[in-house]
Formats: sequence, structure tokens, C-alpha cells
Amino acid sequence: MAADGGATSAATGKNVAKGATSSLGRGSRVAGSRGAGSRVAGSPAAGADTVHVTGSTKGGAMTKGGAMTKGGARARAATKNGAANRALASGVSEAAAVMNTAGKEVAPERPRVRDRILETASELFYARGIRCVGVDSIATEAGTNKMSLYRNFPSKEELVAEYLREQEREYWSVWDATIEPFEGDPRRQLEALFDGFLERARCKDDYLEECKVRRGCALGNAAVEIPEDDENLHAIVLAYKSELRRRLRTLSREAGASEADALGDALMLLLEGGCYTLSTFSGTSGPIASMAKAARALISIHLR
Repeated sequence: MAADGGATSAATGKNVAKGATSSLGRGSRVAGSRGAGSRVAGSPAAGADTVHVTGSTKGGAMTKGGAMTKGGARARAATKNGAANRALASGVSEAAAVMNTAGKEVAPERPRVRDRILETASELFYARGIRCVGVDSIATEAGTNKMSLYRNFPSKEELVAEYLREQEREYWSVWDATIEPFEGDPRRQLEALFDGFLERARCKDDYLEECKVRRGCALGNAAVEIPEDDENLHAIVLAYKSELRRRLRTLSREAGASEADALGDALMLLLEGGCYTLSTFSGTSGPIASMAKAARALISIHLR
């Protein structure tokens, strides 16, 4: 059996392809078939994310990851007639599954290149700010290149837009999970939202870099950086904040508040202010420590 990156012996064990070594990049696609000879693509082009390899072995079979069984050969060697195939490189191929000789899909070991780019961009945008992070840094940190990045996101603005949409989806997921245990009790749901936010803020005290609220609201931060004439990105932030306001007003109304809209707006101001103090004060040592208590006081006043 040939090891990845090592020399490879022929199927019969007698003929050795000398001086030939080959390795596959992460997320590579391999297609194999049995035949009289072996045909292996060459090395990837500079900056390529993946390599497509087409191989035939005599009495052998390709296995997951490109390793070959006893009867196979895997090398950057020419075929019997001396013709070598050219490697095909494409970042999009990372989204495809690895294939074995039986034609069965095997889950890729790494996330799709698009997912890696978005995840990396999200981390960098939140930690350093949208304007301070360029596409070169994102591509490098994601282990890809600018060509692949622009293939998945036509522009940096589109990447920022997807980052904001993803943050919004995550926020609503947390919201729904927080109030679900108190279904039918809107007052308790309002209180739980502030208790939950305070609990999530404690992560800044324990593991700063992994805390997803350490710099406050991602969409609120983005609103400060987005150019005034960028209607698309502003629309995403406005839609999120408007929905947040609507939800707080609705819960206030369902709780029986005498001035539901006023209570909802007051709670939103409290929540937004608490978010921004996180970027200044360490963990729960700042004003945010009093946020849940202040929310309860406001709710009590409006429900008398």
C-alpha cells in the first residue's frame, strides 16, 4: 500500500515508479476506475485550493483520502506511453464530496470553502471591524485565495451582507431558545431575555476570545462602520433592529402593559445600552450587571 506523499509500487510489486511522489490537498476529489494502466494528474497550480485526480489501477482500488490498496499505484508518473495528464485546480471543488471507486459519497473532512470563508470573515469582522479587514486577510486566514473568495462572494460588500444575515439568524435562534421554556408567560419571557443576555456576557470573564458578545451587538457595530450611502447593508441592520423593537413591544402588550409600546422601547434602549457597555467594561463588572434588575423594575412599573 502506498502512503500519502511517499513513493508508490506497482500492482505486481515488481515495477516501481521511481522518483514520483504525490499528495492531495485538503478537500481533494478523487475518481478511480480499474484498468490496464494507471493515470494520475500532476501537481496543482499555484494558489489552488484543491486537486482533481483521475486514476486507473490494475487490480486495485482507490480508498478514502486517495490512498491505494495493495494492487494500486499513486504517483506523479507518466503513463506507459509517456503522456502525463494535467492537474485541474478549482476552489469550488472543495464543496464536492470525496468519491471512492464504488461511486459512494464520503463526507469531506473539511468544511466547504464557502463556509470557511464566511466563518473566518465573521470572526475577523467582529474582532477587528469591517473596515479594518481586507479580503487578503480573510483568504489567508481561511486557507484559500482571493480567486476562490470572489468565486463564492462577488464582492466584499456581499460577504459583509452575508455576515450580517448570519448574525441575525443566530440572534433569533438564541432569542427563541430563551423564551421557549416560558411559553404562555410573556412577563417571564421578557425577564428571561435579560437574564439570558447577562448570563452570556459572563463568558467574557471566562474565555474572552470565544465570547460571542464580547464586543456587543455585531449589527450595531456594523451600523457605525457602514457608509451612509450603502443602502443594502443599512437595510439589513434596520430590518433586524426593527424586528427587535416589534418583538419587545409585542411581548409587553401580551404581558398586559398599560403603555406597551413605551415599555418595549424602554427595554430596547436598556438592551442596546447593555450591549455597548460590553465593548468597554470587562465582562459583567460594568453597568450590565444591573441590566436584569433594571428591566424588572421597568416591567413592574408598566404592569401595575
